[in-house]
Amino acid sequence: MAENIEFISLEEILSEDLNVVTEEVPVQLINGKYLKLEIKSITQEVEAKIRKRCTRYEGSKKSARTPVLDDALYSSLLIAEATNVDWGMFAEKVGAKVPAPEFIIPKVLSLGGIVQATQGITRISGLDEEMEDLIAAAKN
Repeated sequence: MAENIEFISLEEILSEDLNVVTEEVPVQLINGKYLKLEIKSITQEVEAKIRKRCTRYEGSKKSARTPVLDDALYSSLLIAEATNVDWGMFAEKVGAKVPAPEFIIPKVLSLGGIVQATQGITRISGLDEEMEDLIAAAKN
């Protein structure tokens, strides 16, 4: 993946559009049909906020507590943050009692659709790249 990275100079940054990156990702709905879902990149701060909300701690002693990430909640909140979809409008359709994305997205998108959307978001946000790969690409 690192060989497809496009590098620019610091001077070129001044002429670059640094707005949010968007992309359409085909995702499968729960009924088997497909939707082109427009996703946008997210910042490190937004991802950290989502991760913090989705992390709970197990164990009785403070020193022995282990962080556990709720993957389903994380994926739903990541998708909600990175799309311009009003997920609440689907609440009645899917029978969600609360119009919150974590209750609606798993009832609209299939498991594969959630994975596709999440992978697309992490990719365009640069969250899936290993630092070693980037360093190796920069050296070449």
